[in-house]
Amino acid sequence: MAKVWRVFGLSAAAWHSALVKEPRSELVAVVEDEKNIRETVVFALKREGYRVNSYADGAEAWNAFRQQLPDLAVLDILLPRMDGRELCRKLRARSETLPIIFLTSKDEELDRVLGLELGADDYLCKPFAMRELVARIKVLFRRASLSGDPAARDAFAHLADKDPLARFHVDRLDRHETGTLVVMEEK
Repeated sequence: MAKVWRVFGLSAAAWHSALVKEPRSELVAVVEDEKNIRETVVFALKREGYRVNSYADGAEAWNAFRQQLPDLAVLDILLPRMDGRELCRKLRARSETLPIIFLTSKDEELDRVLGLELGADDYLCKPFAMRELVARIKVLFRRASLSGDPAARDAFAHLADKDPLARFHVDRLDRHETGTLVVMEEK
């Protein structure tokens, strides 16, 4: 490896700083029993600057989550000791706003629909592209920050009295639902 660093004229530290993003405050929990997948996801998320905790089974994760919830959870469904569906149910009972992504080999339509109905915000089937998983995590964090932002609700408040559609979207923001709203005012 050292020869590669020298060929491009960069030290290992310079390569590391070029590849690793600035640290973020968000904590992502990865609950995956397959060690290679778990370690690869953890590596990719750390490279993006996220703080990451990883767990090999659902019961271990739930014990940790009872102490402190992560900011986002990536769950496999087929986990030992407590499966991902049960863990999702418990997490959703504890927090309605915690972003949850299922990352699983269960790719039938019924499994995907059930996962989303149980409370997952997204569902990604294995095999998956790491860049896609990272992009989906970024989207969920962006949506979570918008829904919790009082300024976003206030921006629509002045329209709410005049327009029932705007009132509907302000109500959705108050319930922590997320999405993009484009408001066009006539002049």
